[in-house]
Amino acid sequence: MDSRDPIEAASAGFEVRTLEATTKGAQAFARLLVLAEQHDSGQITRIARFVAATYNGQDFPFDLFELRALDVDISDDMLLCRVEAP
Repeated sequence: MDSRDPIEAASAGFEVRTLEATTKGAQAFARLLVLAEQHDSGQITRIARFVAATYNGQDFPFDLFELRALDVDISDDMLLCRVEAP
């Protein structure tokens, strides 16, 4: 039985979920960087634009519609990452 009050328990749960999401996003971003740096395919241009958008979404916009032109694993990784809105 948890001795914390419900608010503390919920807060602790949110912290765990936040850490897990951050970790998954960082791993996804690392995979995207490897693809952008070490592979050569038609998808690399879109990956590079996405990476630039995570740096500065206003100067380097990324249209989420472009996810449809990527392999599912790549688009899933992009969805795990945070993109700055313009």
